[in-house]
Amino acid sequence: MPLGGDNEGGKAKPSDHSACAVGSSADEIPEEAETAVINLHGALIMTLTEWPVGTILKITNQLTHREIGGRVGWSALRIPAGRFKVGIEFVTPVTDFWGTDYDAETEEAP
Repeated sequence: MPLGGDNEGGKAKPSDHSACAVGSSADEIPEEAETAVINLHGALIMTLTEWPVGTILKITNQLTHREIGGRVGWSALRIPAGRFKVGIEFVTPVTDFWGTDYDAETEEAP
């Protein structure tokens, strides 16, 4: 998952822990999550669910209410705060999904 550095024009940006919602089906109540890193290819999120690699998710930006499909690229063990680090890859790179929180043209990876 291209989260670090310049990958095909997409640069990673540490997030200010913006809220997003994730769910694996339309019938499921989405889970609130926080972003740790965002870019046009996806995000690293902190979630209470250990989503299995390959799971297809619907991600909703809580600020813009925009939705996008993605898949779990990897999932880490539970961190001390009781959450899991989950790498999400968008089905298609999107430059404006994160709204004003991310500008693919000007953001520099740390």
